[in-house]
Amino acid sequence: LQSRARTVEDLAELAEPFLVAEPELEAAATRKHWARDPAATAEGLRALWSALDAGSWEEGPLEVRLRTCAEERGVGAGKVIHPLRVALTGRTRSPGIFEVLAWLGRDRAERRVRRALSILEEPDVFLS
Repeated sequence: LQSRARTVEDLAELAEPFLVAEPELEAAATRKHWARDPAATAEGLRALWSALDAGSWEEGPLEVRLRTCAEERGVGAGKVIHPLRVALTGRTRSPGIFEVLAWLGRDRAERRVRRALSILEEPDVFLS
């Protein structure tokens, strides 16, 4: 957190998603990374979660699996990282995604991805 925070306010903002059961989703984040094509975003999150959940829950192996999944889907890593970041933190800005995954742990991360998928399945209700 410290490397991305310049002020105490930044630190508090970056830490918040780790201190709550479900972070609030920023409207700007969902519009930017989910709303354009909710069905494709959900499909990408499902594929990514399947890849991430298939091995050890440490930053290095998580990064390898995420980048491999992106490559297999024919997209850059950012195309899967940003929707995942919104699912996990509710924001467009956070510590590194692999740190976020490791810090949250598999169970909390899975709950947040499942929540994101349920939102993406009803985009008219949640992404308006």
